[in-house]
Amino acid sequence: MDKPDATQTYFSIMMPGVERGHPDRAALWLVNTLFGERFTSMLNDELRVNSSLTYGASSSVETNRLPGAITLYSYTKTESTVAAIDLSLTVLRRLRDKGIDAAQLASAKAYIKGKYPTDKLETSRQLAAVLAGLALFNLNRGEVDDLFSRLDAVTPARATEVARRFFIDANLQFCLVGNAAAIREGVAKYAARRKEIAIASPGLVIPEF
Repeated sequence: MDKPDATQTYFSIMMPGVERGHPDRAALWLVNTLFGERFTSMLNDELRVNSSLTYGASSSVETNRLPGAITLYSYTKTESTVAAIDLSLTVLRRLRDKGIDAAQLASAKAYIKGKYPTDKLETSRQLAAVLAGLALFNLNRGEVDDLFSRLDAVTPARATEVARRFFIDANLQFCLVGNAAAIREGVAKYAARRKEIAIASPGLVIPEF
């Protein structure tokens, strides 16, 4: 998305995810917590803390009736666009190569268990949202009651297998918003097929690939 006056590039890197009721959803939640969901994640540590390329880098796992996307997000100065994307891909490959060890997994389990009650179960509005989700996605109360036991059942080997199966490093989709003239040449290496659209185009729609 070409925004000629941009001084920063916002970018997303996407890969196929899972549907809401997927049997690996607990393990995937743990992996994503370590990779990009929390402030002390692998992505944020490398791009923000260690490299000062951004103020924030994160990842999300979208789960709906149909499989959503697993997405890496960040932004950086125009001149460091390629460096930030390259480093994001390096962290992704490191996750796949090294996998998840016992200490990392224990940390992710404690993090989710500590924040889940206040994030999901503390207020009437939160409870209503949980109940609506159970109905919408044809789930039962075990989604809440058995969550901690399902998290505890995930082993480092299982987490590593899930990370390597879903956090792929090929056939990725990239979406960038920035000054195309300044970054066009550098980012061409990420995809053989590219589409460039002016952000001010009337009736702008998401590009099809």
